[in-house]
Amino acid sequence: MIAVFGIVMNVQMARGVTRHAGTTLDMMNKLINPQTATELPAKLLAPLREILYSGLHWIFIIGVGLILLAYVINGLDRSRPKASD
Repeated sequence: MIAVFGIVMNVQMARGVTRHAGTTLDMMNKLINPQTATELPAKLLAPLREILYSGLHWIFIIGVGLILLAYVINGLDRSRPKASD
């Protein structure tokens, strides 16, 4: 699950950086660290936060989808008769 969430986050950050001029993935790494976030230009903080929040938003959407998929699979598994030992 962590690997899937990492992939989702990286893809969303890469997409967001390409859509906002003047932003880079290095800036995103600085934004995540509170000690280095102060080094970023103030005018880019809002777009960088938007990119970060979008990535987190998609992680939650994917997580809910995976949970729902697990419930469906478990529900289908219960409907099958169990094999006797």
